[in-house]
Amino acid sequence: MSVIEQTKLFSTPEEILDYLHDLMTLNMEQFGVRFVGYGEENLIPEYPAILVAAGPVTRELHATHTFQMTLICELWIYHAKLSESHHIRTREDLILVTAVREVLHNNLTCPAINGDRQVIFSFVNAEDPAIIRRPRNEAVVGTRTEWNAVTQERFGGR
Repeated sequence: MSVIEQTKLFSTPEEILDYLHDLMTLNMEQFGVRFVGYGEENLIPEYPAILVAAGPVTRELHATHTFQMTLICELWIYHAKLSESHHIRTREDLILVTAVREVLHNNLTCPAINGDRQVIFSFVNAEDPAIIRRPRNEAVVGTRTEWNAVTQERFGGR
């Protein structure tokens, strides 16, 4: 029996979002983040902030009674020290994004508390820094980070 068959892998966006939200919350102090949100929240009470949001889910046939899945999430990383120069804000945002990526890449299989992997593999595949327009036309220096998890889901007669 393979490791994948022994371990229950994540197969839904809510499992991934819960895991990523908990991981970001656990590392808030290390990141210097003051708020971690779940989904596309309009109200961000404090900056810097990270919002974890679900993205597309793709499935393809992989083996007998098995889908190969890719679960995609977006981490919106907002850094807003508007009293600092644009150069300093941008550099601080990039440092924050690097710290987030390093934590994600140190947890490539989304390990459970007991060490079991919960996805086959995960990685940050895109980092898009920009001035992001928030509701009420608020401009924030930030980065949209796209994270992918490859997993499997059994279906039909097992």
